[in-house]
Amino acid sequence: MPFFASAAEVDCYVGGVLRLAATDPVLGPQLARAAMTLRLSCTDLPAHLVLDLRDPVAVVWNGIGVAADVELHCDSDVLDGVLRGEVDVVDALARGVIHARGQVSKALKVLPVLEQAYPFYRQLVAVKERATSDLPGVLP
Repeated sequence: MPFFASAAEVDCYVGGVLRLAATDPVLGPQLARAAMTLRLSCTDLPAHLVLDLRDPVAVVWNGIGVAADVELHCDSDVLDGVLRGEVDVVDALARGVIHARGQVSKALKVLPVLEQAYPFYRQLVAVKERATSDLPGVLP
């Protein structure tokens, strides 16, 4: 069973942690130095997040018409694994698990900054996992 039940959950959890990073006094300026636009699209859900990595950094939900310098397409569970620190982006790109368009090298330069937000993401999804495991008839 996929971790995200809907595209709205992708925005809530993935978009939520990216918005936290964008407004963080340390991470936000580091992200803005990338000076690019990155689109993250899920292949199994109609979920598209656009990160405008300029000052000020913005995260746009379903920014389908927004031009992006780099596009990354993957299954929502792969995106979840990346943000948990369980999926290596470079390896996933090499194996074709994540498909890319544009200047991938620019996107890879942002990874060390985004990796600093992984602990926040794990805390955020832990709330969802606890809530789901507390429901009657739902196995953890």
